[in-house]
Amino acid sequence: MKHKRVKQAVLSLCLPAVLGMVLMGCSNPSKAANPVPQIYVAGAYGEGEGAAYTPCYWLNGTRSDLSIGNKETGDAYAIAVSGGSVYAAGRYVPLVKDGPIPCYWLNGTKYDLSTGEGTYGDACAVAVSGGSVYVAGYYYGDAASTPCYWVGAERHDLPIGNAPEGPAWAIAVELR
Repeated sequence: MKHKRVKQAVLSLCLPAVLGMVLMGCSNPSKAANPVPQIYVAGAYGEGEGAAYTPCYWLNGTRSDLSIGNKETGDAYAIAVSGGSVYAAGRYVPLVKDGPIPCYWLNGTKYDLSTGEGTYGDACAVAVSGGSVYVAGYYYGDAASTPCYWVGAERHDLPIGNAPEGPAWAIAVELR
């Protein structure tokens, strides 16, 4: 008899708690079971042959232009989404410079990435982790390119041994 009372007491205390946890975890079962994918694509468009390109991204087929101010042309090569913010990596070419400047955009606002005096570059990939922006790409002067990555605006060159040049195309970040 005592065993039966203990069992009833445990059930009467635990059952409501377990049921509450299950119901809280399933507050919107249709959303949890069938998430709707949001498709982001980075790119650029031009208004005709020989026209300057405008960097942009598409969200589910709807285009959003990325600012380049009064610059001539630009491209977005990569995109990442984190915490509701949209990050794109690419480049732009100002009217008064001979080559592209690597950059990334955060929610449409452009941030230049350093390449050094007399050099140009491209930002080819972007990742976001722990509140920091990581961008992979390369920069070049007269001819040779140097692979690198940026954390925020700080550039880090990557060693290529005896090779004369090379780009960095992708980046991934794991916090440990």
